[in-house]
Order: sequence, then C-alpha cells, then structure tokens
Amino acid sequence: MAGLARDISPADDVADLSDAGRREPGLREPSRLEPSRVALARPLVDPALTTLSYRSRARDVPGEDEIQQLLLDARTRNRALGVTGMLHFTGGRYYQWLEGPDKGVAEVWHSIRCDGRHAEVELLGARAAPARLFAGWDMQWFRHADAAADPGGIAEQRARTEDAAALAHFAVAGDRAAVDALLAGRLVPGSPVRSLFGSLLEPAVRLLGDWWREDRCRDVDVTLALTLLQSAVRPLVLPHPVPFQAKACRVLVTPQPGEHHILGSALVGECFWDAGWNVSVEFPNTDAELSALAEGTWFDAITLSLSDVYGREEWLPRMAETIRAVRAASRNPDLVVGVGGRAFLHHAQMAAVTVGADIGVSSAIEAVDEVSYAMYRRATFSMRRSSTPTTLVAPPPVITLAAAVSPGWKIVH
Repeated sequence: MAGLARDISPADDVADLSDAGRREPGLREPSRLEPSRVALARPLVDPALTTLSYRSRARDVPGEDEIQQLLLDARTRNRALGVTGMLHFTGGRYYQWLEGPDKGVAEVWHSIRCDGRHAEVELLGARAAPARLFAGWDMQWFRHADAAADPGGIAEQRARTEDAAALAHFAVAGDRAAVDALLAGRLVPGSPVRSLFGSLLEPAVRLLGDWWREDRCRDVDVTLALTLLQSAVRPLVLPHPVPFQAKACRVLVTPQPGEHHILGSALVGECFWDAGWNVSVEFPNTDAELSALAEGTWFDAITLSLSDVYGREEWLPRMAETIRAVRAASRNPDLVVGVGGRAFLHHAQMAAVTVGADIGVSSAIEAVDEVSYAMYRRATFSMRRSSTPTTLVAPPPVITLAAAVSPGWKIVH
C-alpha cells in the first residue's frame, strides 16, 4: 500500500491502508445473519484491495467522440492493472471510484493527475476495502446528459437516473466524501435542498431497493447507505431554518410504527418546515404511542411513511389499523392523514384510500401541497354542514418547486 500512500501524500508516516483490519472498510463484511446475500455480487474478500474516489473539473466539456476514446483508454488500462470502478460526469465535473490492487490504483491515480483533460483534481478518499463494488466493470460509465436542451424529456430523465445511480453507488460504498461532493455539485446555488429530493435522493433510495431484490446488496448495506444519505442531507438544511408562524398549521410527521427506514419521514418533515408549518417529527414504536401523541396535542394533519426502499405492500393492512386508531384518538375530528413510501409510488391516491388515508404522495415534495388541499376540502365541507359561522385562516404560503402557491386552511370557530 506504500505506493498509493506516497502518491497521495508526501508524508513519510502515512498509514498502510491495506491493513483492513484496523481501518474502517469502504464496504461491509458479509452479514452472518444473511449468508445468502452477497453485497453487489461481490467475490471473496481480497485483503490487498484498495479503493479511491476523486472529483475533478473538465477543462473542456467532452464531446461524444472524446468520451468514447477516454473510456476505451481507461478500460484498456484498467483491465491490464486489475482495476475496476465507476466514472460519472455531471455539471462539468468528473466523479470517479477506483478499486483494485494497491499498485494498480496508484498507477491509475497518477495517470489521472497528469491528464491534461482534468483540472482541480481533488482526492475524496482512499482506503482498504474487503471486496469490490464493481466486480466485472473495467469502468462503469454514467453521464448527466444535457437536460436543458430537452426539459422534461428523455435527456432529463436519463440525467436524473444516472445521477441517482452514482449517488446510490457512493452511498452503498460508504463514501461520505463522494456523496457530499455529488450532492453539492447538483444543488443549484440559491435553491432549497428539497429540489434534490424528487430528482436525486428518492430515486437513489429506490435503486437501493432494486439492488437488494436482485441480491446485489444486503439489508445491512441498505440501512447503512440510508443513514449515510440522511446524515449528508442534514448539513445542507441546517443553514436555512424557517421558523413557523404563529398561526401556522400543525403537522405530525412520523414513520409507520415499526418502520426503521426513516429517511422518507425526515424529507417530508423538512418540506413542511421549509414551508413554515409547525412541525413535530416523532418516531413512535407502537400504535398506542402514536395514538397518545394524537390525543395529547391538536394536529391539523398527520403523515405516515413506509420505506422508500422496499415496497412493503404486506404492511398496508397494518397501516390501515394504525390510521383507524389515530383517527379515533385524535383531538381533531377533521384530521387529515397523508401517507407515503414506495408502496405509494404508483397510483398513490388509490393506494391511500385502501388504508383509510386522505391523501397519498409518491414524493416528499408533494406532501405540503397535497395535505394543504385536503385540509381546504375538509374545511369547506365542514362549513356546508355546519350552521356555526366559520372562518378559514390560511397558513404560510407553500412554495413548491414549480413556484406555485397552494393555500392550506384550518377552521377557526
């Protein structure tokens, strides 16, 4: 490992990264509880395996011919050196993950640093790893296509898919620096972090579920990747808190009791907070605990989330029981209940009806508008059936990605 260490740093005391036993590995060891699942179809652990990730700026935006030549050169070289990995191009920057023998990775890294096509080459991480993430790939290629020329079209969809795939790969590899760099690179200056939810984060999370079903990663890999993504998103949100207003509606955001994938609830909570709502994010373990929350505090709405990774269709009857219990316990007879998660990705409203919810959302960024509209409908219905004069009071404006304002309402007698 000394070769790569010297190439990265001139210091004489750089530790030997090949000593995987004393280093945090980039990939987890196979779980003793799940011997049938081998992460990303990995081979047996190679104690001499090294991983390296970096990003750089392209001096010139490469054309298709140049890209194909770059890939041909990289794959030929990597195959000879026993190096595999992934190359992602987005926003004028390259993001690359390399894995292989110490000397092979060191040689590729030296070649990249001397390549005139790269500027501002920045090492994101280098460490030992127990197994390959891209076994069989001399160089897997993702490119963020020119979506601006085809907004909403195939180019944009392909760009989002490839960005999400790169993010999911970095997350499952445990490469926090690469995840941070990719998120920062895709966040347009001045845009809220929620602009990344539906276009990048949620598709990446669903890819983790796809890989799990294909036996390409284990449940423990998925859980650790979700934890990494959630911790990476949090710093992007913290610098821009939006305090709720005095007359803001109150919403309780929670995962379905028993659901340990909480990233979806965290994203929904951020959307409501960013819109100026009075938000409570809780993690009850049982229906009884959730009902106690609904009984103890007035909430205008409650959102329940299932995993964004797994379908969880078998959980829907259980969710229906939870919603019945919450409605019975709630201090608000006109409580609006919203649901989300991968089980509601397609035909969200139809699936929501089956569990007794008022609205279903396929993405966290839809939650504020959908809940607001459901509250408005409830309020107008209550006015028609009640002889008591009722005033509709609007909460803070809801700013959506489309820059539309959708009013939510609550009843004041």
